Amino acid sequence: MTNLTSLKIISFNFCHNFKFLFKFFTIAYERFKGIICILNSTDYRLTKLQMARFNKNMINRSVQSRNINLVDENEKLKLFAIFYDKLRMTKKMAESVGEQICGCKGIRFCRLCENTDRVKNLKRERCLDCKKYRIFIYCRKCDSLGHSLTSEMHSVEQLIELYNNFHDLVQGNFDCFACETVKVVENFLTEDEEASLLKSISQNAWQVSQSGRRKQDYGPKVNFKKRKIKYHTPNQRDTLPGYFAFLFERMKRLEFLQDFAAVQVTNLEYCSERGSWIEFHTDDQWAWGERIVTCSLCSDSVMSFLQEENNSLIHVPLLKRSLICISGHMRHQLKHAILPGHIVGTRIAITVREKSDRLQL
Repeated sequence: MTNLTSLKIISFNFCHNFKFLFKFFTIAYERFKGIICILNSTDYRLTKLQMARFNKNMINRSVQSRNINLVDENEKLKLFAIFYDKLRMTKKMAESVGEQICGCKGIRFCRLCENTDRVKNLKRERCLDCKKYRIFIYCRKCDSLGHSLTSEMHSVEQLIELYNNFHDLVQGNFDCFACETVKVVENFLTEDEEASLLKSISQNAWQVSQSGRRKQDYGPKVNFKKRKIKYHTPNQRDTLPGYFAFLFERMKRLEFLQDFAAVQVTNLEYCSERGSWIEFHTDDQWAWGERIVTCSLCSDSVMSFLQEENNSLIHVPLLKRSLICISGHMRHQLKHAILPGHIVGTRIAITVREKSDRLQL
């Protein structure tokens, strides 16, 4: 009898503890799901003071209540942060110490993670060695490319100065050669239109991206590895925010974009404080069509093109409120990038894409 009684007591204690642990981890799991949604959809920041106010005592009170509904939304958010901190998920909770979240992985990095072991162990060149390239500048007066005077890393200000005056500075010493696959339209938007766009963009949540960027994606979801594409609605235009309508109409006024049918839009935010940039790449050619269009807002920048076969580096200055369209040789044969040194302050890029002829919807 004694053994049976002891067994019953042990069983009761085990069941009681199991129920308690089950409820505890159920609450924790729900909170983990909530913080994932928050971190993926917003630019939330927790200061040290806020974390101090919601310490272990708050966790204990919430666990004792065993009822997540008793905790208001603000408290829940801080509790989620504390649970993550206890699990040492430091990357996800970088903002809990007053920093911004870093979304970098693989070979990508930004200022927030450049001193981590992952980045230090990367076997790649951290900086572009301009000395081994022939440097070209886009000439605004003849829509051509001209050879720059020196092989060095020019600042945004220097490149804009060359962009404005290169045609006259060379005085026949260097010939510009035609570049029909890059189109730059200055003052594509007015200051009021830029302000209106920025206001509309700011009302939507940003997602943390790689290399110090944040993004907003609109349009179809594309799996580039499996080469599958999915629209949210039968009419792909329905997935694009209404505030893009006037932008599309303005684009169609340009002769080289009259038949452009936008199916996907990406807003990218670059910030010099985060060391934002985008590495040399070629936009996917299976999903996206011949033309890639980008409008630049907030600040001046530079888009750089790399032709590795002949060691050529081409800089195309992008003034704020300007539009650039790349196609043909520059779109398919060259890689393009926004280098870290060419972001000053904050830049918002609105990139618009059309579908490729090979893509079957």
